[in-house]
Amino acid sequence: MNLTDYRRTPVHRALEAVRREAARFGVSVEESEVVGLIPEDALLDAAEYYLQLNRFDRAQVLERKLTGAPPSGAAGTFADSSLRSFSEKLAARTPTPGGGSAAAAAAAFGVALGQMVIAYSAPADGSDAELAEAAKELDGQRRALLGAIDEDSRSFEAVRSARRARKEHPDDPEARTSWERALRRSAEVPLETARMARTATGRLEAVRPKVKATIASDLTTALALLRAGVEGALANVAINLDELAKANLPRDDLVAELARLRGPAP
Repeated sequence: MNLTDYRRTPVHRALEAVRREAARFGVSVEESEVVGLIPEDALLDAAEYYLQLNRFDRAQVLERKLTGAPPSGAAGTFADSSLRSFSEKLAARTPTPGGGSAAAAAAAFGVALGQMVIAYSAPADGSDAELAEAAKELDGQRRALLGAIDEDSRSFEAVRSARRARKEHPDDPEARTSWERALRRSAEVPLETARMARTATGRLEAVRPKVKATIASDLTTALALLRAGVEGALANVAINLDELAKANLPRDDLVAELARLRGPAP
């Protein structure tokens, strides 16, 4: 048979349906066969079902951990990967990369497109100081946002690791401290993403009158990507702040910054 949507009809469910029907006629399934290619998640779905794995996380798969680990000396796998690879990792049933990384990526694309807009709008002799300064500032923000793609994933993984350690050692004060620090960091990272995206938005809005009409649509796209980055990052912050509240941990400064970034642009 052809399974066109393995999430709606998992491979193991199809196999079990055939097995039950065969049993009615006194026969059993001898083997199954995969013809062609199959998504990794489809096989992992079957493994979870038949092994009855408890609290299984697909990030525990060794090969996924290896391919997701930053190479030695590199800024980070997600930021350095191809668009196809990154989109596939976003689509996979794994906790990272997630919405925070996607928000940082959207903001990085918005900044990059804004740089292109400025490059085409600035005079060739570099005499426009405002555009030159904007280009320099945006270049730094783009690099920082690319780093935030991986940093967001690392901060989430740190929370999961610290939570497990605290569960295994509930009376260990060091385990609790590490967990508290990881929780706060998980809110700080997307907050910084939103802050950078908001700053870049303000910079591009300030130079809008100098943008050539022929590339006005590119500026519109850049600003839309930045808005998506801000909104997505702040949604991530809000969820992490809820975790801090449940743990009765200090968060007033983060709440105030969240409110500021959600407010109207200055």
